[in-house]
Amino acid sequence: MPCSRRLAAGLGLATCIALYDSGARAQASGEVAGDTRTAAAQACVDQHVLGQQLLKQTKLLEARATLINCSSASCPAIVVGDCSQWLREVEQRIPSLVVGATRPDGRDAVAVRTFVDGRLVSERLDGRPIELDPGEHTLRFELAGAAPVEERVVLQDGHRGRRLAIRFGGGPRGAVSAGTPLEPDRPTPPLFWVLGGVGVVGLAGFGAFGIVGLDQRSSLDACRPDCTDDQIDDGGRRSFLIADISLGVGAAALVAATIVYLARPSASPGTRARAGTPRPATAFPF
Repeated sequence: MPCSRRLAAGLGLATCIALYDSGARAQASGEVAGDTRTAAAQACVDQHVLGQQLLKQTKLLEARATLINCSSASCPAIVVGDCSQWLREVEQRIPSLVVGATRPDGRDAVAVRTFVDGRLVSERLDGRPIELDPGEHTLRFELAGAAPVEERVVLQDGHRGRRLAIRFGGGPRGAVSAGTPLEPDRPTPPLFWVLGGVGVVGLAGFGAFGIVGLDQRSSLDACRPDCTDDQIDDGGRRSFLIADISLGVGAAALVAATIVYLARPSASPGTRARAGTPRPATAFPF
């Protein structure tokens, strides 16, 4: 009997210890799971706040990645609702650029390396749009055997599918370096052509009326002493007067045209290939 009591007591103590240890483990496991859920919820809230900050800074690409994270079903419902709505809006706001390129021989160029603000974004042109944040960007395009092309663009918020046509020249590779400014274009103003035309007409009038005046003076010399009063009074003076006026107007117009041409304003087209090549890139809205 004493042995039986001691055995029963031992079994009871072992059972209690086992039950206590099982409960302790369950409680610890619950605490760990709760801590994990709390940490996940806090991460969602942090992404929610960061997404708003990125939207205010117009960093739409980073904002989209952040909003995708806090739109997960594992996040609190109120966070998912906000992030999902903002995500739909930012998808519509991200501008994009579709680039097409032409080789020096006129054929389409495909193996073109594209850099945006110094960062390589693609090794080939495949016709798919390149998504960028709104604002100014410097693009560089490289094709083997041709001079690289650089172009600056300003993308507007929500302008999707803007097209950019690139034309490569035949210059040596490296002819255009990053940040190389172009000599500004100086287009001829229309006023130059107007004044030039007036000058040419004035000189032509001087010659024509001068010839008429000389002819009239010759006629007066031929008719003497039987010239009429009208011939004597005129004597070519009127034609010479008109010729002098035409000469003055023509000369003044040509001088003014020269001044307009020399003082014409510059219109810088941005950066492009040098060595007399035409402007390599033309951007136009789609």
